[in-house]
Amino acid sequence: MRIQKYLGRLWVVGNRKLCTVAETQKPEHSVPHIPVLSSEVVNLFQPAPSKTYIDMTFGAGGHSRALLNACPEISIIALDRDKSALAYGEQLQLDYGRDRVRLLHGSFTDIVEILRGQGHSTANIADGILFDVGASSMQYSNRDRGFSVTNNGPLDMRMNRDEETPTAADVVNKLEEKDLYKILKKYGEEKLSRQIARLVVEYRQMMGPITTTKDLREVVSEVYRAAEATRKVDKAGRKQHAATLTFQALRIFVNDELNQLYNGLKIAHLLLKPNGICAVISFHSLEHNVTHQVFNTKHAIDKQTLVTPNLHQTAFLYPWKCDSSVIKPSEEEVTQNPRSRSAELRVAFKKSVQR
Repeated sequence: MRIQKYLGRLWVVGNRKLCTVAETQKPEHSVPHIPVLSSEVVNLFQPAPSKTYIDMTFGAGGHSRALLNACPEISIIALDRDKSALAYGEQLQLDYGRDRVRLLHGSFTDIVEILRGQGHSTANIADGILFDVGASSMQYSNRDRGFSVTNNGPLDMRMNRDEETPTAADVVNKLEEKDLYKILKKYGEEKLSRQIARLVVEYRQMMGPITTTKDLREVVSEVYRAAEATRKVDKAGRKQHAATLTFQALRIFVNDELNQLYNGLKIAHLLLKPNGICAVISFHSLEHNVTHQVFNTKHAIDKQTLVTPNLHQTAFLYPWKCDSSVIKPSEEEVTQNPRSRSAELRVAFKKSVQR
């Protein structure tokens, strides 16, 4: 595998290969994922009989279950690129019926091809679409996945381990110092990215490959100790681990998360019915910025295709009507679920294209 070819993720929005609906596996960890801003999502979507909602980040199904609890007569299309998450979907199918819950395995950019491959239409099919981006609690809790700074395990970080894509270990052991620096700077906004990249290269030359989360954690911590740098404080007033931003950067790069989000939001516009709701729960500034960019940017739209065959011109329109407010979790929710402390919910409605 030539990992250098994946560096294009840093600068361009790319297409990903088609994934098929996969057979489910047993959940890899027994700890459930607590859905963030669940009641706010239900209030926004206002589930009603015969409506269809797409959960683009199914996870353990907490948001989908909340919508079904509010109105069992809705339909859910549940997508997740992590095959282990689909086992939670099987339980949801048992509780509400397979005709109410459809499970899909793939990334955001796969969903159109998956639906078409199953003989379903893809345009204007959903009343609401939800993105709860980033890694899930199950992924962080399972040390074998390599997402957690605190749990020692193999340095993997792939959300879809069926794909022939680089692991985080591949990235830190095979890329040059300048490329590691770009990843840490761009995706981690890490102030010591240059020093960390340099020490990673020195470590692997002297000590051998960095293969575990513990190895990487210790390298980054050494950089902070040597620089006598102050660690960031999160919204709960707690000091972040020195390696938190490095782990974030590698995870985003390995899973192509920002390009996936950007393309996924474009696809959501296709899938939504006119006036349908798109809700995005994001957790850091990079995700916030991508969401804001897509929701607030004009796009070239061919009016001949969307309006009338007699009108041959391109219009630059805002395809989304945005709610400018940002919804954040209550103090009570943050106390009950600390993971929610940095969550922000942004909402936009699909506009109807008119003459």
